[in-house]
Amino acid sequence: MSKIRSIISIIYCVLRRPEDILEAIQGKSVAANELGGGKNGIFGAKFIRNPGHIFMGTGSSIGNGANIWVHDSELHQGEFTPADGQERIVGQIIIGDNVRIGQNIKIDCYERVEIEDNCLLASDICIIDSNHGTGIEKESYVETAGVRKPIRIGKGSWIGERVCILAGANIGEKCIIGTNAVVTGNIPDYSIAVGIPARVIKTYNMETGQWEKVN
Repeated sequence: MSKIRSIISIIYCVLRRPEDILEAIQGKSVAANELGGGKNGIFGAKFIRNPGHIFMGTGSSIGNGANIWVHDSELHQGEFTPADGQERIVGQIIIGDNVRIGQNIKIDCYERVEIEDNCLLASDICIIDSNHGTGIEKESYVETAGVRKPIRIGKGSWIGERVCILAGANIGEKCIIGTNAVVTGNIPDYSIAVGIPARVIKTYNMETGQWEKVN
């Protein structure tokens, strides 16, 4: 009897939301006409949710193995459910022109992730614009009120391998973020930042044309 219920459940899911099954197919590629804009695609992705809310500019590309979630606001265990009368919010990922993103990137977007023109992102990067709350009143952190804050990566910035960029991060123009860093706040324009959490160790001096250490 349990097997019959399982089969019925699968059939119901396929009939109700067939796009969910299609989105989960390994090796999925998304062509330009499936994206919200731009002329390029995402090739060999593992999973893409709501591709119509991914806006990609001209000359940009994402390598194999991408795992990209653009969420409906009400689907984060209730924390982000809009109040009565409010419009349902769907996240947006905005990728500018001439952006190069390596393999196995993970983007988890509830509100807004913006990667501006001419950015270079290495492989195995994680970008998440939401977080569970930290209150201890509930039995589980899953049940606490969540937080979501937009993420921005400024023009011409270079993000190293295995960097994690968290909710509210604002990376300025022409920045360099070192391998394995965790970015949680503001990184000023023309800065090199490393570590957990990421801190600025050098800034670019326009007069000398050199990167200089920060005391």
